[in-house]
Amino acid sequence: MENPKVCVVVDLYDEDWKKLRYVILSGRAEILQKGRERRHAISLLRMKYPQYRKMNLHRRPVIRIVPRNIVVWKYQ
Repeated sequence: MENPKVCVVVDLYDEDWKKLRYVILSGRAEILQKGRERRHAISLLRMKYPQYRKMNLHRRPVIRIVPRNIVVWKYQ
């Protein structure tokens, strides 16, 4: 992987700005090529989302994010 640095932002928007909040996770990405963790991740996806049960996910990348920093914010 040329640049393993990643940042993921998850936010909750609302017209009522007092309900705004977000989480920023930054860290290092690792592509899982094989192994128990990869199989487990695919299994969890298939359990949660029925449409994945028919897809050949074994040919798709599975990315693990190793967090280095987490920022949590909400309106005070």
